[in-house]
Amino acid sequence: MHRLLKRQLKKYGVDLNDDSYKKLLPFIDSINEAYKGFDEDLRHVELTLELSSQELFKVNEELKKNVESKTAEAEDLTSQLESVVNNVTEVIFQTNQQGEWTFLNPAWEDLTGYSIKESLDTSFTKYVYSEDKEISKQELSPLAKGEREFSRFTIRYTTKDKNIRWVEIFVRITKDKQGAYIGTSGTLNDVTERLVAQEEIRRLALVAQKTDNVVIITDAEGRIEWANEIFTRLTKYELDEVLGKKPGEFLQGEKTSEKTVSEIRSAIQSETSYVGEIYNYNKQGKGYWLDISITPIKDDEGELHGFIAIESDISERKKAEEQLNENRAQLAEAQSIAQVGSWEYTVEDGKLNWSDELYRIYEIEQGTSVDMDLYHSLIHPDDLQEFHAAVDKAYETKKEYSLEHRVIAKNGTQKFVLGIGKPITNEKGEVIALRGTAQDITERKESENKLKDYAETLEKTNKELDQFAYVVSHDLKSPLRAINNLSEWIQEDIEESLTDETRDQFNMLRGRVHRLEGLINGILEYSRVGRVKTEQSKVDVKLMIDEIIHSLSIPDNYKIEIDKMPTLVTQEVELSQVFSNFISNAIKYNDAKEPSLTIGCKDLGDYYQFNVADNGSGIEEKYHERVFKIFQTLQARDTVESTGVGLAIVKKIVEERGLKVWVESTPGEGANFIFQWPKI
Repeated sequence: MHRLLKRQLKKYGVDLNDDSYKKLLPFIDSINEAYKGFDEDLRHVELTLELSSQELFKVNEELKKNVESKTAEAEDLTSQLESVVNNVTEVIFQTNQQGEWTFLNPAWEDLTGYSIKESLDTSFTKYVYSEDKEISKQELSPLAKGEREFSRFTIRYTTKDKNIRWVEIFVRITKDKQGAYIGTSGTLNDVTERLVAQEEIRRLALVAQKTDNVVIITDAEGRIEWANEIFTRLTKYELDEVLGKKPGEFLQGEKTSEKTVSEIRSAIQSETSYVGEIYNYNKQGKGYWLDISITPIKDDEGELHGFIAIESDISERKKAEEQLNENRAQLAEAQSIAQVGSWEYTVEDGKLNWSDELYRIYEIEQGTSVDMDLYHSLIHPDDLQEFHAAVDKAYETKKEYSLEHRVIAKNGTQKFVLGIGKPITNEKGEVIALRGTAQDITERKESENKLKDYAETLEKTNKELDQFAYVVSHDLKSPLRAINNLSEWIQEDIEESLTDETRDQFNMLRGRVHRLEGLINGILEYSRVGRVKTEQSKVDVKLMIDEIIHSLSIPDNYKIEIDKMPTLVTQEVELSQVFSNFISNAIKYNDAKEPSLTIGCKDLGDYYQFNVADNGSGIEEKYHERVFKIFQTLQARDTVESTGVGLAIVKKIVEERGLKVWVESTPGEGANFIFQWPKI
């Protein structure tokens, strides 16, 4: 480079290694060529002077013109350089060896508020924020020591009005011709807004990563540029798999609504927002529901840069909604089957809402507006006063009411309705609404009336049956007693001529008579079980068992053990019958050398479980059911006198109460008869 040009550039602080001046290289090269041409011309002039002074004068004149032209060009270049330096937004500076400002362009005043005049010859670090001064020294020190050629770092500057500005500094050392360090030059760039924006973006990115919502950022065409971790977790797609793709290209499927897709596409094309719900699919093909909000991203001039989508997984909510709708449908179906409708009355606005089933019950056209006046007009006039009394009491007591009343449907049909209403109160305890149901019980009421008629008829029939049974029993027993008496008289008349065999036959005859009389009594007792109700009384079970045992003929060697027994309110006659049959059978059929009887009790919550166990010969399993059937005995009646009715009566008494009776026995190990008896 020509020395004159170097001097000019040095004079104005132009460093061609700085990127900001590289655009001037073509211009500077042309000046350099001009200087070179100038030197060449001088050589020609000198040669010409030797040959001809006139020619030299002529050349000198031309050279003068060239110099003037080149000087004008250089001055123009200098003016341009000064204009560039004075108009750039970055601060351009120079410092001396001591780090004091020797040059500052006008951008310095815009950045710091200090004038160039008051700032020149002051220290480079004077305006650096106190906490960053050490950083500044650490960056500049290696330059002064020749350890580095340049440095780039960011620190804070304090402005004249005490504000803080972030400044990016680029500084390069300056050397003289001998290469000695003479200072620095460089630029200061205000990056406060950029750093603030970056910090804001960093915070937003942190929020986007930590939020439970899916966050997607796209370009203006809707292609994905960034997505948070929740997106990856929900869709199973990694970010690098979806960059540059539109979400609809890989997330939508068979159940995705075409209408929704069209609305989203329209919003993107028109650069407007969209809010709605969409059904998407993840990488594994599993579907899920999203609540989606798409917002365009525009700058201050309104230019579109992209879109941001915020999405929430609402699959559970949609599932709950579907279940709720299904439940509502099932409820409506159940209400229809049960002929039950629901209603709600709000006190403040007097509004009455009905379910569909109530329209059917009251024969009113579906969707007709209803109110309390209409409802009152449907209630049978004779039941209206009772209805109002029930509702008023519910308001007063804050308790539910239940009332059966008649209604006159719109088609004139009379129906019976079971109305139930529950007051709804606020925090102050004030009734703000009534909510309840109305059930069509017309069929039930008709059935109840029929049942009442049946019950009256049955009661009359039972009385007639009892009377008939009494008459039949009396008429059957009279001949039997006559046969018994007649046999005794005959035996007495011919006693002297009777053989032992004949006496046994007379005894057998009377035994059959007694058996037949017992059978008649058993049949009558069996027929009355469950039909004839006895009064309940307080029963001490232990005392009752003792009385039964004392009434029986029990051998002296018979050992009896009785567990702790309860006291309960029940039908004493029926319970006594059960124990009597079990205890008498245990004694009657026990042929052990040392017979024993154990009577136990267990409390099983709603009922007691009693048992009567003996140590007799036992019962084979195949006869466990047979012993409870009427007229069934396991031994010949001539061996042990029995009608075969007792255990059948026991079974009927227990099962009438909805409980069970059974036997547990193994031949040779005795028998344990067990039955359950209700506490209430």
